[in-house]
Amino acid sequence: MVMCREADGGCEWKGTIKQYDDHYHKCSVMTVPCPALGCMTSMPRNQLFPHRESVCVGRVISCPFCDEKLRAADQDQHLKETCPKVQLICPNQCGAVDLLRDQLASHRKTCPREKVHCYYANAGCSFDDMRMALPRHHEQNLTYHMQLISQTGEQNKELILKAKADFAREAVRLQTRITDLEKKTQEQMLKANADFASQAVGLQKEVREQTSMMREERRKVDRKLEVMQSMMDLLSQQMVTMMARTIGTSSMAASDVASPTLPPATQGSASMPAGTTQVSTDGKECAVLPIRSCRGPPTTRYDEAPGADSAAPWDDVVTAA
Repeated sequence: MVMCREADGGCEWKGTIKQYDDHYHKCSVMTVPCPALGCMTSMPRNQLFPHRESVCVGRVISCPFCDEKLRAADQDQHLKETCPKVQLICPNQCGAVDLLRDQLASHRKTCPREKVHCYYANAGCSFDDMRMALPRHHEQNLTYHMQLISQTGEQNKELILKAKADFAREAVRLQTRITDLEKKTQEQMLKANADFASQAVGLQKEVREQTSMMREERRKVDRKLEVMQSMMDLLSQQMVTMMARTIGTSSMAASDVASPTLPPATQGSASMPAGTTQVSTDGKECAVLPIRSCRGPPTTRYDEAPGADSAAPWDDVVTAA
């Protein structure tokens, strides 16, 4: 008969050596390590279950806010950094409380204390302050923003013009090469005799291929020039749009400017149909013609009627009713 080697720890088992191997893997007081990942604790086997249920750092638990399954050792990091349902306070100290982490990003898009850049930062405006200060910044810097837009447009226009000039020079260079190759081919064919006719034919074929390649390159250059022209036209449209947006967002600043008073002769004619004749302030006949401004509804101007004397003064442009 043998006794368990954990007899000093309280194991009362006794049996044969053959039976000991089976008892060794079941002894309740034998010290064993916790099998959980990351847990380095060792304890008697009979304490292993309550350890893994309550205190083991490697046990799997559910987040109390989002119910995500995770290890107990990772809970603190999860709550501090990633849990989407943890309640937070706005980091900008705008007064918003009880924000969930997954709502914080959308809140910061409208937070009045969030730092933002000016709408015209790409044009060179260095404003970098809280969102609540942005409207006042626009009102006070309307003229400055329009100057930035104008300068940026001029700079881009100069770059486009320079690029067009570079492409034009490249096209001329390619055309010169094509002309030189064609001239060289003609000279070589004139000098070639019957004995080298086959070589001349081969050379002519090669030159034709090179000429075709050069012409293809020139077509590519022409396409690039067209693209650059389209870019310049698009830039002009964007400048108009940005200026319209600037004027629209600064209505408070614009309200300080007195509205122009229309001349008496034009105020009474704003709703006249196009194509009719009206007498201007100097007694000459004028035709009402529709025109369009760069932004807004159609407008009407007074043009001289057919047959009227030249050099007659123009009446002011008025908006059609």
